[in-house]
Amino acid sequence: MSDVHDPGPDVRAVWQRTTDPRFDVSLDDVRKRARRFRARIKRRNLREYVACVFVIAVFGFYAVHFQPLLMKIGSVLICLAAIFIAIVLHRKGHAGRSDLSGDCRSFHADELRRQYDLLRTVWLWYLLPFVPGLVLFRAGAHTLMPANRQMAGVAGDVVCLAIFLFIGWLNRRSARKLKRELDQLQSPAKEE
Repeated sequence: MSDVHDPGPDVRAVWQRTTDPRFDVSLDDVRKRARRFRARIKRRNLREYVACVFVIAVFGFYAVHFQPLLMKIGSVLICLAAIFIAIVLHRKGHAGRSDLSGDCRSFHADELRRQYDLLRTVWLWYLLPFVPGLVLFRAGAHTLMPANRQMAGVAGDVVCLAIFLFIGWLNRRSARKLKRELDQLQSPAKEE
């Protein structure tokens, strides 16, 4: 019976040939880091998929039960945006397979680059798709408010904008962290 944790002779040979001091860690350390990275990506994706289902359920309900046409159209567009985001996340943001049969540093760099690109472009694929639906939904909501409550509607608009900016900032910050790690991984080895 073979040991599940045994990497096999090919992986050992590749690992033994990897002498770059930038990536001077044991094979077990790389496995642990890869597992943690994959688990973190999977948890993030699960949270996002749950959020998409929640958004679709809530705004699907609104599309059926709210009267103003602008709110109905906005709700449908928001549902479509959530579906689009789930598809992009599934295609581009999935946790990569742990492939230690080649150059471990290159594999790790590719995974970091893929996640960096995803986070760096969050405004395009994650936030921007919601804008048309939210604008129509909020415009429809404003038609329901009496004149003396219009400032409350504007406050809601400001809150939506603040949430968008905060999400963009968080993802930009995470992208910068991944970029620093990627740059460090790809920097030339220091001569001592």
